[in-house]
Amino acid sequence: MTTHYAEKLTLAQMTRLVGTQFRVLTAAAEGIELELAQTNSKPEPGARFECFSLVFKGPVGRMLRQGTYRFEHRQLGGFDLFIVPVGQETGACLYQADFNRLLGTV
Repeated sequence: MTTHYAEKLTLAQMTRLVGTQFRVLTAAAEGIELELAQTNSKPEPGARFECFSLVFKGPVGRMLRQGTYRFEHRQLGGFDLFIVPVGQETGACLYQADFNRLLGTV
C-alpha cells in the first residue's frame, strides 16, 4: 500500500472523500473505522496560509485518545495523522485534525 504524508493532503482531495471510511490502526489488532464526516475551511482573500480541518466520526464504545495514528484509505494509501477528540453526537465520537501551512508548500 502506498504511503502518503499528512502534510501532502489537500482540502480539495479530502473534501472529495467525505462520507468514506478510514481504517485507523491502534494497539488492538483489528483497528477502528472512522468516517470522514466533513471538511472545514475559512479561506481569506490574499491569505498566505492554507487552514482547514477534517472531522471524523467513530464508534462511541471505542473512543481514541488524542494522538498520532496510522490511517489507511483505499484511495490514498497510508499516512500518519494527529487527531483530537472534540465531542460526541448521537451514536458517534467526533475527532478533528487541523492543517495550517503556507500556500504552495504541498
